[in-house]
Amino acid sequence: MSTTFITTFSIGERQVRIVGDDPPVVNPGDQMVVTGELDRSGVVEAICYVNVTRGAGHAQEGPLLWKTGGFVVLAIGVVGVGIALFYLGACLMVGKLASDDALLIAMLVAFGLPFYLVGRWMMRKGQRIARAIRMIHAASTRRT
Repeated sequence: MSTTFITTFSIGERQVRIVGDDPPVVNPGDQMVVTGELDRSGVVEAICYVNVTRGAGHAQEGPLLWKTGGFVVLAIGVVGVGIALFYLGACLMVGKLASDDALLIAMLVAFGLPFYLVGRWMMRKGQRIARAIRMIHAASTRRT
């Protein structure tokens, strides 16, 4: 069994939502620095936050893990699509592309493309988390 804490509050005119395994340290009047992304309703989904008043904060799981995992998944996708393109090129050079060859190429692309797309998404998520951590660090050190 796990518990997820969801805290919603306002900073100026903007609604902010923090979702995590631990309850965030947020009290009325606290100075907060938050980085995140807007959801479709205009609420900031926090990636990182620092409560400058209380010296507490939180960042999402490590960006290096997301980037490394994304690179591995992306590489699997690139290999799958690369093999398909190589095989297609070989068939075209020979001048013979049978229906079995086309099916194999389609299967390799169908295998590799989702890996490629998920790997790109994972790497971009890691980059967003890393950027948010840098922004939080820069903003919180300027305030102290």
